[in-house]
Amino acid sequence: MQTQDLEAFFSRHKRVMLQFSAGKDSAACLWLLEPFWDKLDVVWMNPGNPYRETLVYMQEIHNAVPNFICIMGNQPVDIRKHGWPVDIVPMENTAFGQFAQGKEALRLRPFWECCDANMWRPLQEFVLQGNYSAVIRGQKHCDGLKNPMPSGTVVDGIEYCYPIDGWTNEQVLGFLGDERMPQSYKRGLRSSLDCVNCTAYTNENPGRIGDLEKSEPEAWKQVSIVHMYLVDSMAKHSEALRSCHGNPTAL
Repeated sequence: MQTQDLEAFFSRHKRVMLQFSAGKDSAACLWLLEPFWDKLDVVWMNPGNPYRETLVYMQEIHNAVPNFICIMGNQPVDIRKHGWPVDIVPMENTAFGQFAQGKEALRLRPFWECCDANMWRPLQEFVLQGNYSAVIRGQKHCDGLKNPMPSGTVVDGIEYCYPIDGWTNEQVLGFLGDERMPQSYKRGLRSSLDCVNCTAYTNENPGRIGDLEKSEPEAWKQVSIVHMYLVDSMAKHSEALRSCHGNPTAL
């Protein structure tokens, strides 16, 4: 968005929120909007189990901007109750599967259920309760996972704006430079650091688990247990699928 577009956007809204994470796209939005910092709330949805470096980063942002708000979730309790988020869920590890089979197993669930409970839904509730008329997100058209709602959409009287919608990842990193880039990207990671013991999004942020072993070893142990369990479970299901076709090596 051009400066004049941003000026027009802020002129028609009384209360604006920037939904902020520890990712590069949120950072790009923040610094792009620096001339308008006094006109928006920078809101971080802390799911309840963040990286230590994310806490440091958020304190730096808190100190820099006029209006910073942190919403707290409770991811550890939610995981104990509903299970670990993963990218592929074997039936026997779901609540229904355990009920149907009458036996306990490591409880797993689709990653979006965990994100919805600990980030997306509480954040949206805060939007509605806070009487915001506009929400800014660091979403881009080139993102693999994104809300299909285009920039400029109005839902329930709230306008959703993506100022860097047309940017590439390279443009984002170039705009930020080393000084404004979150530290994890300097180590080669590709996505924001949200929950320290997240067991999902393995394809979206390759290298995160190896990095986690060095930076947060206790969380790495938790993640490794879940991942190794899932590897063994999926191997069993893969073998069953192959055998159905009479040629275990063809699939």
